[in-house]
Amino acid sequence: MAEEHFPTIAVFKNQVEKCIENKAIKPINPEQLFINILALNIFPFIGAPLLMGFTRTNKKQYKDLMKERKTEVAQFIINAIKV
Repeated sequence: MAEEHFPTIAVFKNQVEKCIENKAIKPINPEQLFINILALNIFPFIGAPLLMGFTRTNKKQYKDLMKERKTEVAQFIINAIKV
């Protein structure tokens, strides 16, 4: 993080804040939204063995579930911020 080229969420925060000001999305803390997006997308891969156990799925079934997840996560985020 000490590197000057380390990515930040400044651009994302500005975009979210502008959308809120324009009443295009609900008021939401940009950092929380960013964390939610990351968590919803990263955890299913990091926690795959645990999730496969809970859902009782094999690798192919889990891969299919993750393909469905692409649209599920997008719709979930859209529903969370739309006015």
